[in-house]
Amino acid sequence: MIERLRRAHDVLFAWMDRRRIHRIAFALLWSAALFGAILGTMRTTFKANDNVGIQSACQEGLEAPFMSPVLVRFLGWMYQDVAADVPWYGIFCYASLFWGFALLIHALSSIRAARPVFLPLTILLSIVYVSFLIRCGYNSSSMLLSGIAVLAFVAYMAAGRATKTAIAMCALGLAFAFLFRPRGAQGAMVFVAPAVLAWLLRHWRAFPLAAVLVFAAPIAIVSTVHTIWTTSWISDEYRDFREFNRKRGKFHAYPIAKANLNNRALFKANHWSGNEYRLFTTFFFFDEDVWNIETISRIFEMSVDVPLRGGAAEKLHERFHQFTWFLPVVLAGLLLRPRRRRAVVEVVGYLVYVGALSFVMEWLLRFPERVGDSMLTLTGIGLAWVLFVHESESRWRELRIRHLTRWMFGTCLAVATIGWATLDAAAIDYTSKRSTQFHVMESWFDEWFPGRHVLAQPAILLSADQDPLRVYDEKFQLVPTGWQTFSPRFYAHLRKIGLERGSQLLPFAIDNSEFFLVFMQPLVPQIVDFVKRQYGVQVKVREFPGLSNIRFRVFQLVVDPDPIPEGVRYRVEEMDTRFDVNGLGPK
Repeated sequence: MIERLRRAHDVLFAWMDRRRIHRIAFALLWSAALFGAILGTMRTTFKANDNVGIQSACQEGLEAPFMSPVLVRFLGWMYQDVAADVPWYGIFCYASLFWGFALLIHALSSIRAARPVFLPLTILLSIVYVSFLIRCGYNSSSMLLSGIAVLAFVAYMAAGRATKTAIAMCALGLAFAFLFRPRGAQGAMVFVAPAVLAWLLRHWRAFPLAAVLVFAAPIAIVSTVHTIWTTSWISDEYRDFREFNRKRGKFHAYPIAKANLNNRALFKANHWSGNEYRLFTTFFFFDEDVWNIETISRIFEMSVDVPLRGGAAEKLHERFHQFTWFLPVVLAGLLLRPRRRRAVVEVVGYLVYVGALSFVMEWLLRFPERVGDSMLTLTGIGLAWVLFVHESESRWRELRIRHLTRWMFGTCLAVATIGWATLDAAAIDYTSKRSTQFHVMESWFDEWFPGRHVLAQPAILLSADQDPLRVYDEKFQLVPTGWQTFSPRFYAHLRKIGLERGSQLLPFAIDNSEFFLVFMQPLVPQIVDFVKRQYGVQVKVREFPGLSNIRFRVFQLVVDPDPIPEGVRYRVEEMDTRFDVNGLGPK
């Protein structure tokens, strides 16, 4: 088996070394085959709900957070002036992923020490990459491309293959990745830094200043434009939203949210009951008089002591255990490498570095899956780069003949490949089910609420389960919620329905037969209590059991003129419908 693989490598690299275009063609064709197979046959979704809000803002030509405003404005122009029915946001996400993967395969083929293991590694990396195609997003599009672009650049320079085209693809890829998620690109640099440093120390003579400056020029220009834009060329409405959203994001991401559930001093200072605080933890904050930059800042000023997050190891293992499948590959590399002592020091140092980073992020705030998946994938690629940094192809070949490590090498790679393939199969099945459920529910809401106003809890209707390569045109008018609250898109929607402020939204919903709320059952009494305390209106809940299910309740708020019996928080009026969610369709 190993000898057949060796002969296959000899044939493949004899063909790729014949002409430069052959190496490029292989990387592009392999990448196109992988992307075509997945996108052409599988259901795909977004990785996180944030993508849907950003996409919606781009479709309406409005400002949005997280991505660079340069790319947001460009995507807005594509939707507004080029073609509104083309899923530009999803296309750009997959274009970035394709760029990164093709660059990775091409760079790997340029490293002479990687030649004996090129095909097995390419197969393994392809299987790992499938998870990012099944569930894509701006985070992975930015982090993977930026990290791979830098690793590819150092590999090209060290191998003497840094053509103008290669440097341009790396430099432009890094700049494009920065536009997708500036902080994501910066974070990727932290996780690939040990691998880059190892190559710079070993091959520092191969990095002339002129080439480095050419590589850095695009990202320098783009980051400068980004900085000027974010400080001088944004609207006052977006500036206010950005300030609030940064505070809001820290609250929802950090352990501080749970720590202050009983902070009565904070509630008194903000003129809150505990109800307003609990609603805020669930992303319900539509009234600027209650939730604003002053009241949210006061949470941080008056917070109780926030303990470090406990059980970090368990949480990290629960979220990222699949990345332990990289360890057999690292073991295989150590077994095959001649200078094993140095390799062990470098690999162990890299693993300790990444482990410490992960623990610190989990302890102090949170290391979410949408970020960690990309970062740890880059770590796996970086470890491969570290293993290849010192050796030549001939020394690896001699070692394989001299020592009886072939079966161990094959076993390690096979275990990792089978492990990742199993995880991909489970992810494909899970994503397919979630996508099917979402599209069935969306069709129901289109049929139930054509032209009507819907205020829904985040992630129920604007969900990560949407197809990135499809443009959705809901027949109902969905109020932007979640982190989009108080955004330019939120106020643009309010103006469409004749409102100016979020504080007018719930009063507008009361006794409005065209306005429906969709929230989880535990939030319904909290919303009723908030309406009574904030607006002085006692309401009853007009519920539609035929439209509700175990996950959410569909209801309206109606003024209740009658006294509430003792021991009852609010009255419920059930309405009959010709639909039955629990029966999966119309009655």
